[in-house]
Amino acid sequence: MPGFILATTKSAIANGAVQVRIPGAPADVLAQATWQLDGVTTGCQVLLASQGGRLWAVALVGAKGAKPQGGVDGEAPDLPPEMVGGWGGESTLVPSWSGTWRAGSWRTDTQDLVQGDPGGGTCTGAAFWPASAWGTLRGADLTLTRLAGGTSGPAPLTMALLAGPAGEVWPAVLATADGPTLTVGDTAIWDIPDGWLPRLTSGKAGGIGIVGATPAIIDGAHMDLHIGWERTVA
Repeated sequence: MPGFILATTKSAIANGAVQVRIPGAPADVLAQATWQLDGVTTGCQVLLASQGGRLWAVALVGAKGAKPQGGVDGEAPDLPPEMVGGWGGESTLVPSWSGTWRAGSWRTDTQDLVQGDPGGGTCTGAAFWPASAWGTLRGADLTLTRLAGGTSGPAPLTMALLAGPAGEVWPAVLATADGPTLTVGDTAIWDIPDGWLPRLTSGKAGGIGIVGATPAIIDGAHMDLHIGWERTVA
């Protein structure tokens, strides 16, 4: 798409502008937003274009642009013809929150995910990502890295689809599936079941957890969610 830049929002819209991160740029920048972006929050993908000496966030990826926000003079750039009818791509997201539930509350000493009882009581772990702005998910996988702690031998993970986001109680488990078996230091890419994808993209389920019995600790900070998505333009 000549003349357009794919960027990630780093803020909600304020006074008609949104803070964005351009890949490779040394710092975040402000872009004027069109009305089509109304309600956008952190972590959405948008198209940027420069026109009239101003940087514009013209649209969510795969959706039509519209008039400017905030009473700014001038017209927003037209969207590229490649977006007419639909758009798709891939994104990698880090958790917006991760942690471990034990004995009726979230632990305050770790952001990692723990399953089983490595000492101190039975644990379950959870990670949550920003609300989806990518339309339909056509595939997703998780990066899972096992840290030291728990049993010294291989630990099979039991994965859970959770009715997030994180709150004052452990979220309802909507479905479970066998995850990888990891030894300490191992990293695996786990394919999320296709049947879970509609719940993840709808915003009705905000998290994925580990709920197995074998003690194991998973790196919460690097539990990357890699998604393939597509949006349809009406």
